[in-house]
Amino acid sequence: MGVDRKADLIRGLGADVLVVPECRSDPALAADADVDFRWSGFSPRKGLGVFAFGGWRLLPLRRRGRQPWCLPVAVCDPAGAHAFDLLAIWTAIGKGRPGYIRQFTTTLDLWRRRLDRPRLVIAGDLNDSMRPSVDGVHSANLAGLQAAGFGSAYHAYSEVSPGVEQAKTLHWVGPGRVVHRYHCDFVFLSADLLSRLTAVEVGSMEEWVDSGRSDHCPVVATVGAR
Repeated sequence: MGVDRKADLIRGLGADVLVVPECRSDPALAADADVDFRWSGFSPRKGLGVFAFGGWRLLPLRRRGRQPWCLPVAVCDPAGAHAFDLLAIWTAIGKGRPGYIRQFTTTLDLWRRRLDRPRLVIAGDLNDSMRPSVDGVHSANLAGLQAAGFGSAYHAYSEVSPGVEQAKTLHWVGPGRVVHRYHCDFVFLSADLLSRLTAVEVGSMEEWVDSGRSDHCPVVATVGAR
């Protein structure tokens, strides 16, 4: 991600809370007075970071199981009130880990009791989408979330079904230099937050990928006040 080279771009998103995979453990941005930061990972050069801006604060939540791909935090607004809980996600292949989408399945299983309560956001890079090789598992995960009242912010706001997304979030060059584009970055909202969803923006491939800034495009969801 190269957070330190892209601090202006990150701030330009206007997010209160931002999930950043492939993040250093000590980005310079985290030292800014208006920033709160949490990080998880095995290598200080690349892990999962969560930033909060403008007086928003992040408090650690007790981990459930051994999930290096999941960073749980409680998010408080500038007044100090608990706003929501966040399960930040970055599935990545590693020794002893299941595959991408199975990692997300593990997270949902371990946090299943929490899914029934309000004010929960699950957001990040799943590294998977509707593809024939994983469609069954991905569909089962989405069905489980839907049964608990969750919805993908992008899909709910755009009124599209998984697998037919117009906006892609990942540009990946596969074997033979074949280019693939997927929608694999998600913001899932519990039912109470989903009912207050007012906008969703997905960064364009031209602005983020073709420019060389990243191989992913950001997804920004706006939720209105209670």
